[in-house]
Amino acid sequence: MRPFTQLTKQGQIRRLRQLAINVLPYYDLTDAALKFLQHGENTTFHVQTASSGTTDGPFLDGHYLLRIHGTGYNSPVQINAELVWRKALRDDIGLSLPEPLLASPGNSFIIESAALGVPTPRTCSMLRWMRGRMYDSPKPYHMEQVGALMAHLHKHARQWQPPAHFTRRRWDWEGRFGDNAGFGIDATTVWSMLPTQYRDTFRTVADQMAQAMHTLGESNKVFGLIHADLHFGNVLFADGEARAIDFDDCGFGYWIYDIATALENWRTTPEWPLWHDRTPQGVREHR
Repeated sequence: MRPFTQLTKQGQIRRLRQLAINVLPYYDLTDAALKFLQHGENTTFHVQTASSGTTDGPFLDGHYLLRIHGTGYNSPVQINAELVWRKALRDDIGLSLPEPLLASPGNSFIIESAALGVPTPRTCSMLRWMRGRMYDSPKPYHMEQVGALMAHLHKHARQWQPPAHFTRRRWDWEGRFGDNAGFGIDATTVWSMLPTQYRDTFRTVADQMAQAMHTLGESNKVFGLIHADLHFGNVLFADGEARAIDFDDCGFGYWIYDIATALENWRTTPEWPLWHDRTPQGVREHR
């Protein structure tokens, strides 16, 4: 059998589809149909049961998202922590976000599954399918809704006590520029990959970031558990609210980091002054 790493993208997806089929019985979804969505950092499938069709609050009943998590980024412990926080956000404040399902036996949010031709078992998780749509060209009120979403996330994170052994990455200086960046490459190697003519500029930025973070400190007024990837490709809109998806990058960082991530793609556009004002306005209305 040909090694997995030598397969084409389509060849890898075919083998991972069999792994996905092997996962379904753990969630009592053996009658479900699978539709491939994406093969990248994670491999994802849309799971649809025969009883699908109705809505259940923010969810489409009988529709789910199966994630086959990639290797080398989040560990099983980190993936489980992400799902624990998701569940707490649903239980504690009713936030609309993809809710994780428990697998059986064991009542765990994650399972390890294998398939012939996939070299190592993969960590998998199942989420309820969210209603909503994305916008490539959001309106000002969408920015306010994203700000409100951030406020709810941050307010919960400030008062929530994570369980023992809760582990997520840190988006501090070491997490951005040092050996704790968590992308599987040590900092020395990353710096050496930069073309020589750009290194001084990047080091200047890194030094400025270090000073800014030192000035801010890490009290819970400025620092805590954040989504860390709230760009408009990770937000759905429905029923007058913004709904966060894709918590893969969530971790401990600065509240303002979430705002910066939402705004970064607009900095060089004519809409920048408006977006710059409306997103923090949405935060301030709730926090």
